[in-house]
Amino acid sequence: MKEIILKEIDILRDEVKWWMNFVMLIISALTGGIFSFIQNKIIINFETIIIGISLFIMLFLVLFKIKNLKKEQNIMLKQLKRLKDKK
Repeated sequence: MKEIILKEIDILRDEVKWWMNFVMLIISALTGGIFSFIQNKIIINFETIIIGISLFIMLFLVLFKIKNLKKEQNIMLKQLKRLKDKK
C-alpha cells in the first residue's frame, strides 16, 4: 500500500510541475503581448482582446487545477503518514 501511495504522489508531483510550466507559458505570452502593445508593435482590436481575455481565463483555470492537485497530494501525504504511524 505504501508503494502505491508513493507512486501516486510522484504522479501528482509531475502533473503539478507540468501545469506550473503551463502557467509560465501563459504569463510569458501575456507579458510579451503587453510589451508589444507598449512598443506599438500590435494594434488592439477585437481578436487581441479575445486572446488576452482567453489567456486570463486559462490562467485562472490552470491555477484552480494546480490547487486541486496540491490538495490531492496533501491527502495522499496524510495517508502515507498514517500508514507509517500504524507500523
